[in-house]
Amino acid sequence: MKKLLFLSFTLCLFTTVASAQKITEKDLQGKWKLDYFNADGVVFDVVKGEVTISEEIKKQMPPETVEQMENNPEAVIEPFKSAYVVFNNNNFEQAMGSDSSGGTYTLVEKDKQTFMNIAFPDGVTDTSTLAIKDNKLHITITDDGDNILMIYSRE
Repeated sequence: MKKLLFLSFTLCLFTTVASAQKITEKDLQGKWKLDYFNADGVVFDVVKGEVTISEEIKKQMPPETVEQMENNPEAVIEPFKSAYVVFNNNNFEQAMGSDSSGGTYTLVEKDKQTFMNIAFPDGVTDTSTLAIKDNKLHITITDDGDNILMIYSRE
C-alpha cells in the first residue's frame, strides 16, 4: 500500500532526461502540494480541476467509470486536492486523501539526473527520478512498465 501510495503520489511526474540541474536535500525541504498527476494516460490536473483520459486507456476502462470521470471531474480530483509531500532533512511524509506514509530518502546523481532512493519503515524501498522545473518539483516513478508523474508546487 505504501509503495502504491508513493507511486500514485508520484504519478504526476515524468522523466526529465534533459535536465542537468543538480538537486540537493536543501532544495527539497518543506511542504509541497500536488498540482498534477499522470498515471499512464490518466491525467489529474488538480489546479485546473480537469481529468483527461487517453483513448487507449478509455478502451480498457468500464464505460461507466469513464463517464463518471469525464462528467464529474471535481469529485474524482477531490482526494488529490489535499495531497502533499513534506521533506524534513532526509525524512519525508506524504499524504493523499486519508492515506499517508513516510520514511527516509537519499539523493543520487547519475547521468545528469537526480534519483531519490526511498525506504519505508517496513523495509520497502523504491527509486524515483526528480527534477525541479519552473519552481515545480517533478517526481517520476517507473514500476512494472507503469509511468507515474507527479508535479508539486511549494507551499
